[in-house]
Amino acid sequence: MAKRKKIGYILLAAGLVDRKQMEDALRKQAVSGGRLGDILVEMGALSEENLARALSKQLGLPYMKLDKISVPQDLLGLLSGKFLLKNRVIPVSREGNNIRLAMANPLDHSTINDIEFITASSVQPMVTTPSSVERFIRKYVLKTDGESSAQVSEEIESKKPQEEETPKNSNTRRIKNAAETHSVVKTVNKLIFDASKVGAVNIHIEPRQENVCIRHRIDGLLRTVTTLPPQVHGVILSRLKMMAGMDISQCHTPQEGRAEVKMEGRETELRMATLPTLHGEKMVIGIQQTHRNLKKLEDLNMTDGNLSLYRSLLSRPQGIVLITGPSDSGKLTTLYASLLFLHSESVNIVTLEEFVKYRISGANQVQISEKSGLTFLSGLRTAIRHDPDIIMLEKTETPETAEMICHASLTGQKILSTLHTHNAVSAITQMSDFGISPYLLASSVAGVAAKRLVQQNCPHCLEEYVPDPHILAAFHFESASLSELSFYRGQGCKACNFSGYSGRIAIYEVLSIEGAVKDLIIGRASEEEMMTAARNAGMVTMEENGLYLVIRKLTTPEELLRVIPYENIIETKKEDWKEKIRLLFETQPDS
Repeated sequence: MAKRKKIGYILLAAGLVDRKQMEDALRKQAVSGGRLGDILVEMGALSEENLARALSKQLGLPYMKLDKISVPQDLLGLLSGKFLLKNRVIPVSREGNNIRLAMANPLDHSTINDIEFITASSVQPMVTTPSSVERFIRKYVLKTDGESSAQVSEEIESKKPQEEETPKNSNTRRIKNAAETHSVVKTVNKLIFDASKVGAVNIHIEPRQENVCIRHRIDGLLRTVTTLPPQVHGVILSRLKMMAGMDISQCHTPQEGRAEVKMEGRETELRMATLPTLHGEKMVIGIQQTHRNLKKLEDLNMTDGNLSLYRSLLSRPQGIVLITGPSDSGKLTTLYASLLFLHSESVNIVTLEEFVKYRISGANQVQISEKSGLTFLSGLRTAIRHDPDIIMLEKTETPETAEMICHASLTGQKILSTLHTHNAVSAITQMSDFGISPYLLASSVAGVAAKRLVQQNCPHCLEEYVPDPHILAAFHFESASLSELSFYRGQGCKACNFSGYSGRIAIYEVLSIEGAVKDLIIGRASEEEMMTAARNAGMVTMEENGLYLVIRKLTTPEELLRVIPYENIIETKKEDWKEKIRLLFETQPDS
């Protein structure tokens, strides 16, 4: 291989500088260091373009003028504007796994390696001038990229760094070093920042045969947001594991961990869990943002009747109030709102929580730590000894905790907790299945609030439409005069990311354990009998609450059918729901 000619020789041979200018530049280089070509440019002896052309000849690389080129935005979006500006590079084009990269310093192998790692592509460097790179970035990248993504590496800072295990072998050491590189840290931070910015509560990182799929759970549904090359999957998960204090050398066993970070100065907790799958480790990251404001009962979208009934349940001197629903139905939000309603200087509140999402001044909040031996059961047993007026138990999952809260309520404590059941009446069945005797159950449970979250129509693109006849039949609309009803949905726009929905809204049914319902519990009646008695007593079901939202243009029948237990719909076939909806309208303010 021929020896590469020195840049000074090339410049002199081309007549771009004379011998005296070269000697002056060499003297300056001997004193202050630096690259010879840059010194000649600073002296005014050489133009940037002539230096770049000389470098092109020296290195055997193409020269690129950036003045009139057009670069696709998706290619520019691979790297943040700040990264491009700092390293003075521009990705010009991409063919398959090859990226042509215009560089002010084509000998910057560290930047080339970073870009190859982030993009999982091979980089073909080209030579250009520093000033043209900066002009291009400021005109075409920062103008469209903005600072949010460009500065993502600064947006997330660890609040409490986790300690990693000492690497046990060279392979673990190599993985650790790769996961700590600037490019990997920036990529992971951007994944988290982007998800938080759009309101995602979970990030799913799913390895597949051809790529790695990134999905966000937003408003209860998963949405695919991007895919990554399979080559980056390992180091991204290693970085996340290090943040959460997991074992980076273990990829065949499920793991769980937590990390506390700050985003835009706000505290956020990340709960991570891995699962080995056919194509590699899947990870789910739960985003818990502690800076969001607590909601009051008035903010929970209860109808006036439900709100009044629920307040009366909370105001009883003792007893259990249960919040039921599936995961991600807002049960914890309702629990916190209930605590705000009950909070005062004259009561002692103790909470037992898997993760303290909100801090309530004056409440004694306890975070469960099974690793330390503090479980919901042991925590509850201890809390009862601390003279509480109110105990909030985030979830009742075992017969032992169920029996303990029942006995505690009979001794004068007020208990708030949650269950995973499909409606209010089935919470009674669940407690019975825990082995609670009918008399103890009827005496200790004050009431149940069941809830679901439905997607809300986007107000910016609302349109009238006619639902599918099968959807209408499921809700027994055939018994009503359809000419009297209008249905609305979001047709999809930029504001709602063309989904037709924007945010979620709650639907409830609130059951008070008294009268006929209490007698039926003691008599071991069926769910159907208790539901009939509750409706006869005036309980508004989740279906009726949902239909009320449909008529108010806030959601769609299709969305109700997605989230409401099908049993509720079947059981209401003989109900005159139109009359209940009319009564609801008469007691609610206009939307």
